[in-house]
Amino acid sequence: MSDTIRFARVACIILMMFTHVRPYPAFWYMPRFGWWDYGWHWVYAFFSLYVGKASVPLLGLISGWLLGMQYKAPWWSVARKKARTILLPLFIWNAVLLFVMMSLPWFEPTWPRPTDAIGWFYKFFPLRDYPTNSPLYFMRDLFLCMLLAPALLWLFDRWGTRAMIAVFAVVLIFAAIADEGTILTRPVILPTFVTGLVLARRAIDVRAPRFFNHWGALAAGTWLLIELPTLVPVYRLYFTWLPIAGHVPEIITRYALAYLLWWWVAHVALKPFGRQVARLEPYIFFIFCTHHIVYLALATEFDGRGVRNAIAPIYPLYFFLQPLIAVCVGFAFYKLMSLISPSLLGWVTGGRVAGRDKARAAHAPAPEGGAALKRS
Repeated sequence: MSDTIRFARVACIILMMFTHVRPYPAFWYMPRFGWWDYGWHWVYAFFSLYVGKASVPLLGLISGWLLGMQYKAPWWSVARKKARTILLPLFIWNAVLLFVMMSLPWFEPTWPRPTDAIGWFYKFFPLRDYPTNSPLYFMRDLFLCMLLAPALLWLFDRWGTRAMIAVFAVVLIFAAIADEGTILTRPVILPTFVTGLVLARRAIDVRAPRFFNHWGALAAGTWLLIELPTLVPVYRLYFTWLPIAGHVPEIITRYALAYLLWWWVAHVALKPFGRQVARLEPYIFFIFCTHHIVYLALATEFDGRGVRNAIAPIYPLYFFLQPLIAVCVGFAFYKLMSLISPSLLGWVTGGRVAGRDKARAAHAPAPEGGAALKRS
């Protein structure tokens, strides 16, 4: 199971990068090529709206499962640990991108700069909106879910199945009717996180063959095929012709995507390919935190150097290269920081350092105010 989760983390974050690829959507930057242009829209929708958006619900589910399996500490201990391993890196990397944008006005010239102190405060500390380093919203939402988890686990342990059903119904209703930014940036993360808690407390083996059955795959695949025609024309994950349903279709889609992605992960993780990819796991959190900065740098060159029209015909190649570039750049900077300042690496990764880097961080002088962080 540990090997499977290591591979899942790497796969989910790399696939998530397709959702954040800049510039987007692709058709803004491509001339009309008839059938080729139409076909590319489908490819773009598949990777950006299906493959990419399968990652967040699966990562939320895995996080809930791990906490449900391991939780024994009091609430304050969980809150303190998660603040160190999730919230601190969020603030640091958000501040890094803010500093770059303020120092280099050409880096993202369309970025709206706040006009008052309150606006700047919320840019540095994204307590109520997307962070400037926007993909890191997931860390903010995950932290809030983690704060809620001890109370939910107490309810599950005290009242069992009845509590699980009641809590799951409440969070589903919340996710279905709540707008983005209502407590959680993306409310849909809460049901998947709670699902992970329930699976852990019910001791369900999510790698067992009975968890993966043809009926489940058929149901998930059928739903995705029904919804597929709505993606390319409107680029939304819910039916525009069924507004009364709110976010319900989106929630169903996220569960279907997460189920199929986990099925693939469970079958690939222990094979040679999966084991090789999982070797990136110690570095993948750093890559996740930096990939949006890399994308913005690429987009700055794309938009600001007069090459947009030149590159448009080969945009599909550019689309698939961006995640690879982000992985390579993030890995290189991780290694560079591990040589220059292992203790600082511990801070910016929330203690997620690998092998010899972890040993160096443990013995390196810590930044003023505390020792090097331990792995979460």
